[in-house]
Amino acid sequence: MNLLKKIFVLGVCQLGVYTTHAQLKVGNNPSTIGTNKNLEIEATNGKKVHVNKDDGRLYIDNSGSGSMVDSVMLRGTDGEVKQISISRLTSLLIGYMDTDGDGIPNNTDTDDDGDGV
Repeated sequence: MNLLKKIFVLGVCQLGVYTTHAQLKVGNNPSTIGTNKNLEIEATNGKKVHVNKDDGRLYIDNSGSGSMVDSVMLRGTDGEVKQISISRLTSLLIGYMDTDGDGIPNNTDTDDDGDGV
């Protein structure tokens, strides 16, 4: 093996020793990214999606103007990610349950508990 090939091989081996760290910002304010973020995507309205550098968790800053509540993320048939509060989801699901065991979901059962009312 000639000298240039040996130097090239040694150089490539040395590159494997070093790790690189990078941050990527997409969208509004492309030159400003949080120090604890690996990836940040910012909309023109200032809302952000980012990946935390320390633990890799994904954060979505898309809360409404009201108070913060726990929520569940759903993907619609159109591919859009949608957010629904747990209390709203629970109320929707209860309507599809059959709490009196007659085989008819609560939302269509005119006498859900069988008491004649």
